Amino acid sequence: MTGHSFRSFIRVMPLLTALLLMSCSQGPKSQNTNAPTASSEPPAYEGYYDITNCNAILAWAWDMNRPNEAVKVDIYDGDTLLATLTADALRDDLLKNGKGNGKHGVFYPTPPQLKDGKPHLIRIKFAGTGVELRNGPKELNCKLTD
Repeated sequence: MTGHSFRSFIRVMPLLTALLLMSCSQGPKSQNTNAPTASSEPPAYEGYYDITNCNAILAWAWDMNRPNEAVKVDIYDGDTLLATLTADALRDDLLKNGKGNGKHGVFYPTPPQLKDGKPHLIRIKFAGTGVELRNGPKELNCKLTD
């Protein structure tokens, strides 16, 4: 090895050592490279339609395959879409019962147009699907003064 080659080797050696140490410190790679990740699994929806009254509509909804992500729900009056909401309100009952981070509650103040003294059939579905939350639909009949 000539003097020039040896000096080049000495300069490159620390870089090669650092690269080798970095690759060793990352730990072993998973052997199962075909295992699905949580985000690649189809939704596993679960939800419950709690209450409808002249003040509010309450429910909860989540995706069991994405337990700490909020899902969206569609609220209907019959076949008319009233609102799309994010189910992200913290509910201690959901947290205590192992429903992800517990942030899956829905609170929707009853809109004035439903307080016309006529019956309305309120449905809640997982947004963009035909899948309704359990315990629904519910009938609502309110007057603006209720």
